[in-house]
Amino acid sequence: MKVVGVDEAGKGPVIGPMVVSGVTVTQENHNHRETPSQLKNLVLKDSKKIRPEKRVEYAEKIKRLSTSHHTITVSAKQIDELRRVMTMNEIMVKAYSQLLSQMDFDVALLDAADVNEQRFADNVKRELGTDKEVNARHGADDIYPLVSAASILAKVRRDQEIKDIERKTGEVIGTGYPHDKRTIRYIENHLKQKGRLPPETRESWKTATRLEKKHQQKNLSEYHENTDI
Repeated sequence: MKVVGVDEAGKGPVIGPMVVSGVTVTQENHNHRETPSQLKNLVLKDSKKIRPEKRVEYAEKIKRLSTSHHTITVSAKQIDELRRVMTMNEIMVKAYSQLLSQMDFDVALLDAADVNEQRFADNVKRELGTDKEVNARHGADDIYPLVSAASILAKVRRDQEIKDIERKTGEVIGTGYPHDKRTIRYIENHLKQKGRLPPETRESWKTATRLEKKHQQKNLSEYHENTDI
C-alpha cells in the first residue's frame, strides 16, 4: 500500500509563497504512527522543532529514501488573486488537492488546515473526486512521521524561496511572518523607497494593508506640513 503524508509551510506569512509537500512510502503496516521502514533511520518530528541545518540534511535523505516526493508552491500573487473569490481554507483544499492529484497513493495523511478535521478531509476528497482514504488531523506532523517528513520538505523549500528573494533584493527579509521585525522593516523600507509594497507581499494580508495605509497617511501628513493652505 502506498501512503502519502502532506503538509504545508508558509500559510500565514505576509511575504513569499506557501509551499505544500507530499512524501510517499510503500508500507504494509497500517499503524501510521510508526516511522515507515524506508525512513526508520530518521528521527522525524515537526520541522519547526529541527535545526535549519539538520532540516536540509533530513530533506535530502527523505528525497532519497522515500518512494516518491512532490512539492508545489503557491505564490503571494496567486494567493491574493484566489482570496478575491475564496477563503484561505478553500485555498488550502485546492493546494492539497492539486498536490495529491500528481501523486500515486492509496492512503493520504494530511495536516488539517481547517478547525474541523473531518470537513477538511472530506473537502479534499471531493475536490480530488476520489474515494481513496484521506485522513486529516491537527498537528499531524507531530502524530504521523510521514507528515513530519513532508513538513521538513515544505519548510526547507520555503526557506530557500525566502533566501532567493533576499539574494534578488539584497535585503534582509527575515522569516516573512508578521511577527518578525525584520520582515516589517523590509516592507516599511520598500514603501518608503519605492512608494509601493514589495512584489513578494501578500497584499490581501491585514499586515500589508495596515503598513501601506500607515505609509500613505505619513506622506499625506508630510505634504500638509510642507504646503501653505
